[in-house]
Amino acid sequence: MKKIIICLFFFVAFYKSQAQIIVTPELGYNQSTFFTTNDANQNTIATINNFQLGALISKPILGALLLQSGLEYAQKGAYIGRGPQYVYGSNTTLHINYLQVPLQLASNIKIDKKWAINLSAGFYGGIGISGTEKGTGIDLNGTSAINKTVDFTNTPPSLDNTKTYIKPFDLGYAFSFGGTYEKFQLRITDSRSFGNISPVSSTINKNQVINISLGYQLSL
Repeated sequence: MKKIIICLFFFVAFYKSQAQIIVTPELGYNQSTFFTTNDANQNTIATINNFQLGALISKPILGALLLQSGLEYAQKGAYIGRGPQYVYGSNTTLHINYLQVPLQLASNIKIDKKWAINLSAGFYGGIGISGTEKGTGIDLNGTSAINKTVDFTNTPPSLDNTKTYIKPFDLGYAFSFGGTYEKFQLRITDSRSFGNISPVSSTINKNQVINISLGYQLSL
């Protein structure tokens, strides 16, 4: 609950500070994976399908230049499979759910009265709220089911086979390209974490997401 309140605070603070804004509710598809230093012979990392929803708020600051923020619920994660050279190991899908706040500069380049091109670049900050890791494992005793919950912490306790440990904050950068027709907006965003999201491994794993979102602009 505290994590949700923190994100809402920043969202409301930005909203209240703007006298004239555009609010764009969005619903989108996330193709997520990990940018990793993992040895591909030990683990196979692959993309998974997720979704994202939220609202983007924009304030014109200079000509076609906009300041943007908002609040988003974003699903991230990856498929993590045992390497091709290993008989034993696990194949799991890790889903991580975040509340995140973007902060970026954007441009809205008018083509005509109905069409415009949208470009943006900036940063995001996310707080982990829930997650699961599910799949199967195989060892000398045979095959077993894996069903773990994500525990967000920077200092994990002793190993717990019912939990997957992920750092609570995800900070990164994002670039977007899209277009607007009248009040409908379609944009594609590429984002990546700055640092390792795993607190227990020497292997670096960073969230990497391609998002495609459709939104509708509301002028206030």
